[in-house]
Amino acid sequence: MSQEVQSQWFPDQFAYNLNSLLLNPAHAGNEGESTVRIIGRYNFFGFDNGPQMQTVSGNIKVHQNVGLGVSVMDYRSGPMATQRMTFDGSYKIRLGNKIYASAGLRAMYWNHSLSLSNLKRTVQNDPAFNGIYNREDMVDIGAGLLLYGDKSFFGVSIPQVRNYKESNSPEFAFMRRTYHAYAGYTFNIKKTFKLRTNILFRYFEDYYYGVDLNAQLSYLDKIHFGTYLRLDRSIGISAGMDVSRHWYLGYLFNVPYADQFKYGIPVSNEFSIRFKFKQPALEQQIISPRFFD
Repeated sequence: MSQEVQSQWFPDQFAYNLNSLLLNPAHAGNEGESTVRIIGRYNFFGFDNGPQMQTVSGNIKVHQNVGLGVSVMDYRSGPMATQRMTFDGSYKIRLGNKIYASAGLRAMYWNHSLSLSNLKRTVQNDPAFNGIYNREDMVDIGAGLLLYGDKSFFGVSIPQVRNYKESNSPEFAFMRRTYHAYAGYTFNIKKTFKLRTNILFRYFEDYYYGVDLNAQLSYLDKIHFGTYLRLDRSIGISAGMDVSRHWYLGYLFNVPYADQFKYGIPVSNEFSIRFKFKQPALEQQIISPRFFD
């Protein structure tokens, strides 16, 4: 049971499917157009005090070769809360015809707290349960590389380089150094459909490694349906629509494999809103794939 509880401390979960900036700072400015995203994720829907995350991020193309990203995240799970702010910068070079390489760096600030005041207890007004039991303020860096063309991409990243441990429980790392490697390819099916496929390998240092398999079918680049398989953990389905030239609405839910839970199967829901800014004509000439969403 402890292993499942620890896994909830890694807030990216499936969110990278709706915001690639969470996965790799090298994605900053490489979506073809500047965007703003709002994501809300609610894990174990229907369970009291289940994990939930809200993220607001901006992915900005400031120059033909330079991109910036800013993200603010709030993550809560029972008595635990984490707030994070990240600043990403990337620089892109052209390697060949429609082939680009991007390198990204990340600076971030974390605030993690454990508050016991709202927990149910048998002894009321117990001073041990009042206020904040523990609070940590941390800074960190991350880095990543991205290689992409108009139909394919490959990336590697270390979103954070430090391991964080509870000061009162040093044997428990609530945030571990993570390594990502991923690749994707888009298949054109006649003129109306596109099949976007990708695979992601992740490794949480000294704890867990896993593989995600994702596929999304798009109709006229406006209506999107996807499936997501996290080997040995969970499966998910998504739907999204570009409701206009600028606005996109997306929804994703996933459930763990039934044998992991004895008391029902909790559903996790994820909602996304994206707004695209119109770019100058020169910027639009740079082609980039639709990475995940």
